[in-house]
Amino acid sequence: MEHKSSFTYSDLSGNVSNPLFVPVLVTLLPGDKRGIPFSHEGQEFIYVIDGTMTIILDDNEYDLYT
Repeated sequence: MEHKSSFTYSDLSGNVSNPLFVPVLVTLLPGDKRGIPFSHEGQEFIYVIDGTMTIILDDNEYDLYT
């Protein structure tokens, strides 16, 4: 059974051409999970506004808090 994520993504970069980074607001519901981990090249900036988010980086698990 495929998990349909309830994550919502909002691009915050506006109409900037060739941005150095693309700020994206990601909203998820409490208890929601991605299901299948993913990775990508580049950098991440994560700012938790409310609750706790768990990430895996280089095989280490980290809990991020507000």
